[in-house]
Amino acid sequence: MFFPREALEAIEYPPVVEQVKKRGRWLHRFSLDVLSKLPGTAADPFDGVTVDTNSLGWALAVVTSRAFRVAGPAAPAALLPLIDMANHSFEPNCEVVPVPGGVAMVAKKQIAVGEPLLLSYGRLSNDFLLMDYGFVSPDNEHDRVALRFDIELVKAAALTGGARDASGKLLELSAAAPWRQQHLAKLGLSGGGAKQNLQVLLGGPNFVEPRLLAAVRGLVATYQSEVDALTLEVLGSWDRPLNKQNEVPRIAGLKESPVVAARKGQKPRPASKKGFGSSS
Repeated sequence: MFFPREALEAIEYPPVVEQVKKRGRWLHRFSLDVLSKLPGTAADPFDGVTVDTNSLGWALAVVTSRAFRVAGPAAPAALLPLIDMANHSFEPNCEVVPVPGGVAMVAKKQIAVGEPLLLSYGRLSNDFLLMDYGFVSPDNEHDRVALRFDIELVKAAALTGGARDASGKLLELSAAAPWRQQHLAKLGLSGGGAKQNLQVLLGGPNFVEPRLLAAVRGLVATYQSEVDALTLEVLGSWDRPLNKQNEVPRIAGLKESPVVAARKGQKPRPASKKGFGSSS
């Protein structure tokens, strides 16, 4: 939860940096609005002991670093004393199972004497692991990179990737055509309004969020008919290529997105490129 300024600068990943700052702001506001008003009142649960921002932050860090989220980051966390002594692995040799009256940690396979007991803390991204547990997993298939969708970013990525059109010229992407604007709006990547959500994700089992894949396919399409009648399920799926003319520029653009984002200041942590080109 807490990082010194030097550590934040070394991370160079805005989503984590912003989350650290957000938590710090919440602690400060809660201390001023709630904690500072408790001493001397009947509602004081600390029996007159002063609890400041640092004390509250320490307590929250103790809890979050020991809380299990085996059902994912959105599900409620649980404190499991003694069980929380086990370290994390995405290939654990133990698991937590329900038993009458509570839960138990049981072996998933034969464990040798002296071998450490390993649990999976859940299907969590490296952002989450770093913020709550203080480490990252190098080969995390659940990891994600958050990017803000920007047509200029996609254009720069296509240029960096050397994407070319059917005639062999460098591909010049544009969202100026009304049908392309409509395509992006359907995906929530343009047009404003309550449905607009410009955050897209790279990484994880699908590698590319379906909306981003569908958006790039629309931008590199020559004709509206190539994408107009297709659903997000089709446009956002790697194993349903439209045609070679569309897919080659699409791959060239997407594979450079993390690199270009870093150069433009978004600084994502590069995701694994496993699976690129499988549908071209």
